[in-house]
Amino acid sequence: MAARELSDTALRQLDNSMCIGQVRFNPLGQIIRGAVVIPVERAQARGKLVPCVVEEVTQMLGLINDTKRFHPTVFSDLTDDELLT
Repeated sequence: MAARELSDTALRQLDNSMCIGQVRFNPLGQIIRGAVVIPVERAQARGKLVPCVVEEVTQMLGLINDTKRFHPTVFSDLTDDELLT
């Protein structure tokens, strides 16, 4: 499923990630499709299953990608926030 839904770049990142999401847009910039892949055993082993679901699904709904600009929130890799803020 991951190979079908994610780009080659995202697939390469998945090997070192607990979760990854990818969004596709139409020419108007509207979200037309999104995919989230979470290797459940890996995320659970690190206690990150729920934070992965929160972050990736929320990003699929609008604010795309991690950013340093929205600190401290679930959208920043610089914070320990793992739930919606």
